[in-house]
Amino acid sequence: MIKNNMIYFHILRDKYIKKILESNCFGITPPLLIDNKNIIVEFSSLNIAKPFHIGHLRSTIIGNCIANLNSFLHNQVTKINYLGDWGTQFGYIYLGMKLSKIDNIEIQKNPIKTLYNVYVDANKLAENNPDMKEEAKKIFQQLELKDNVIHKNWETIKQFTVLELEKIYKRLGIIFDQYDWESMYTIKNINKVINTMEEMQLLKLDNHNRKVIYIDEQKSVPILKSDGTTLYLSRDIAAAIDRLEHVKFGKIQGMSTRKGKVIFLEDILNKAKEIMRQRQLEIKTTKVPLDEIDKTSDILGISSVIIHDLKQNRMNNYIFHWNSILDVKGDCGIKLQYSHCRLCNLEELCGAMLVTECDPHLLKELEVDNLIILISQFDEIVLKSYKELEPCILTIYLFHLCKSINIAWNKLNIKNQPSDVANQRLLLFRVAKMILAQGMKLLGLTPLEKM
Repeated sequence: MIKNNMIYFHILRDKYIKKILESNCFGITPPLLIDNKNIIVEFSSLNIAKPFHIGHLRSTIIGNCIANLNSFLHNQVTKINYLGDWGTQFGYIYLGMKLSKIDNIEIQKNPIKTLYNVYVDANKLAENNPDMKEEAKKIFQQLELKDNVIHKNWETIKQFTVLELEKIYKRLGIIFDQYDWESMYTIKNINKVINTMEEMQLLKLDNHNRKVIYIDEQKSVPILKSDGTTLYLSRDIAAAIDRLEHVKFGKIQGMSTRKGKVIFLEDILNKAKEIMRQRQLEIKTTKVPLDEIDKTSDILGISSVIIHDLKQNRMNNYIFHWNSILDVKGDCGIKLQYSHCRLCNLEELCGAMLVTECDPHLLKELEVDNLIILISQFDEIVLKSYKELEPCILTIYLFHLCKSINIAWNKLNIKNQPSDVANQRLLLFRVAKMILAQGMKLLGLTPLEKM
């Protein structure tokens, strides 16, 4: 029946429950896409010699979730990290190293934080020293010309930085298929793009002798500097030839690398890990062996940080607050992990037998219906998150699923029940666990079995 632009229909409850539970008992089959594609997901894309701070988190975990959704739906996914390793920023880093008399041996001890500190110091000095700004520009000009000494230092800094970044990516459970570099698009190898723009009469010389594109009579965008070196935008235009769509997202406000106003992501993850470690040691019901506490605490802390971000609409800005990111109450990563651990514990200790055949006549409670409805929505939610490139859709769904699981848990006892009833209820909770675990993996979490 169609009414008010809505389609209403009846289903056979018992057949519906039977199909949902039996088809998801041992694995979650992804929704079927008719036109599977080759997908490139470029995300994270930090600058070398700069810290992986909380402001980079959004691109990293949103991009990872989008890649996971595409892989789950059987698209062929290539995950690319396009690292910024080029530009005047290197001139400041190089000058900062010279002024601080820091050599490569010193840098290797703590690469990113050392390079970050010399970059900030150099920028502060350059604020009141025009000559220093010009010197940084000249160093970058030499780099674009592949000057041996400058280029060798740049290669070393690049290598040190990537090794440090990969430690963070590994901790977050992110593996890239390919690393691309901004330096791939220097003036020597983007001439084709520049020439094409000139042939299209897009480029003009402005009053500062820069090559620019005029958006309108009042506004222009620089493409090449007056000295002929490239800008972020010119390199990004060249790189964007292979890209089809930019997924916009909001900012974590209050961050500035040049001014030193950043919070290192590693510091946040370490603090989250320590808080979770203390909680597990203090709570008497902790089921994790002492030799696994460290690993479990790290997974819980990372879950908290990731879900705090992914539960926000990706277009929304938000201001960083320690308390909100590390909150363990309400809708958070800890809630998802706790629900999953609880279901794992139930399956292990309830004494019922896991059956693969559903008997809906033994599952008559309203709580069963409510949980089944949510379980059956998983495919729809995954497709909606995929099509809208919006992880918060899946995140919020998992919160609703956990709430429904908790209500069913309190009503549908398994212990001290007839074996046939207990077995059917265990099957219901087993499928709920499978759906929850798959959803968590898509968001980039590692589902725990004990906490």
